[in-house]
Amino acid sequence: MHRGLALLIAAACTGAEHDPVEVLARMGRIVADEASRLPKYTCVETVERRVFLAGRGSI
Repeated sequence: MHRGLALLIAAACTGAEHDPVEVLARMGRIVADEASRLPKYTCVETVERRVFLAGRGSI
């Protein structure tokens, strides 16, 4: 993903003679294409926190 993003930015910078709207549209297509190749899953992390209150003698 980082490689694609770097190429995208480089292409946008070198194409100064192109229409900015078209460059933005092209960037959107490239980013969407890169995102479509990412795995479709999520991770869940459960965090349990305890706070020690001074004077109560327990958590």
